Amino acid sequence: MRIYENHELTSLHRKAPRSYYIPDGAAKYIDLNGEYDFAYFEDGDRVNVRDVVLTDKITVPSTWQNVGVEQPDYINHGYSFPIDPPYVPMVNPVGIYQREITVSAQGRTYLVLEGVSSMRPRRRTWVR
Repeated sequence: MRIYENHELTSLHRKAPRSYYIPDGAAKYIDLNGEYDFAYFEDGDRVNVRDVVLTDKITVPSTWQNVGVEQPDYINHGYSFPIDPPYVPMVNPVGIYQREITVSAQGRTYLVLEGVSSMRPRRRTWVR
């Protein structure tokens, strides 16, 4: 069983979820929208993320299909792949995104990633 087929494992290296808010005027934020280095792979299980060279660019927010990386898969019912939980198709596409940002050393820093769905980070990044 591949790690992402284990229905009992929903995350790795994640803090417990909690509600949060950013008080108006009390915090600064960095907008992470923009251009990212990017690489697309048709079969994610065959990718060694340590050896990946990100040669393409992609604008975030976006989707692979909107920039011509994959063909859109439009259906009006069901799924375009067999449903056999917890197993997934043997070949699954993967996109790797990377962008460098500069964070102020003053005060506390929080990294909030809403809507991110992944359990295999490219590398561990520590935020203080």
